[in-house]
Order: sequence, then C-alpha cells, then structure tokens
Amino acid sequence: MIVIKNTIISDDIVDQYFACDLVKCKGACCHAGDRGAPLEIHELTEIDICNRDVKTYLNEESQRLLDSKQPYIKDVNGQYHTTVRKDGACIFSIVDKNALTLCGIERAYTEGKVDFRKPVSCQLYPVRVKKYPDYYAVNYHKWDICKAACVLGKRNGVKIYEFVKDALIKKFGKDWYEELSKSI
Repeated sequence: MIVIKNTIISDDIVDQYFACDLVKCKGACCHAGDRGAPLEIHELTEIDICNRDVKTYLNEESQRLLDSKQPYIKDVNGQYHTTVRKDGACIFSIVDKNALTLCGIERAYTEGKVDFRKPVSCQLYPVRVKKYPDYYAVNYHKWDICKAACVLGKRNGVKIYEFVKDALIKKFGKDWYEELSKSI
C-alpha cells in the first residue's frame, strides 16, 4: 500500500495493467452491476444543470426518469448514484451504431453542449475511491467484464494509475499524482 497525504492507495493501482478495450467489452460497466455510478455531492448540481441538454441523447425510459426528476438516488449509506433503468443500465447510457455503450453526458460534453464531462467515478474506473472520516481508500475494482482491458493494458504496458491519470489528477490534484508516480 502507498500512503499520500490523506489517501491510502492499493498496490494494485500501480502494479496491475489496464486499458479499456471497448470493442471487446462494449461498455459493460455502464450497464452491468447492482447500482449506477457513484456520485459526489457537487456532481448532483452538475447533473441537474446538464439534464436538458443530455436528454436528447437518451432513450425513452431514461427521458421519462429525467422528466420525473430521478437522475440519481441516495442509497441506505447516504451515497448518491446515478439511477439505473429497468434493464440495469445507467440512466445516462446510450448505445452507438457499433453497439458500444457510451455516456450520454460525455457525448453532450464532447459536442460542446454541456460543461460537465461525466461523473469522476466513471472517469476513474476501474479505480474506486471510498471516503472514510480521516482518509480516502483508493482501490482497484477487479471485475470479470474487464478481462480484455487487463490483457490490452499488459500488451501496451499501461498500468492502472497511468490509464486513469487525468481522473486521478482531477480528484486529488497534480502534486498528488506526481507524488504517486515518484513512489513507484
């Protein structure tokens, strides 16, 4: 484990290889699992602001959920997550012409329609950050649907912390990332 300021980082973050292989997984992390993407409190406002512009990219069920003011839910632990549709997919997921599941928020961002890219938890994936009273735990969420990403990461020599560099910097800052890089 690596300790930087108020974070405890799993060795897997710097030891394991990872690079998303969307052609193989088809974006399964956006439509598999038992809940939607974890959200930070400040992201709730960002989502509320961009809903109108993102809505046009979404399917009918997602649009209905947005119309009923249900883009996210609060779980029993007080953590917010994006709402999932009946099919288990994130409310903001879209499927492109190649049958890849992508993020409708990110599509709107890429096209210049919103300023919010997508939840930081999505940008960080496969890294999961859990806040405790005195520190953050930074861990690798190992999941069978990402086997192809592990293979591609190894083939290309990309470690998890490198793959999610921009998201780690967004979450913890550039100095934190530089310290992480030096500690390896």
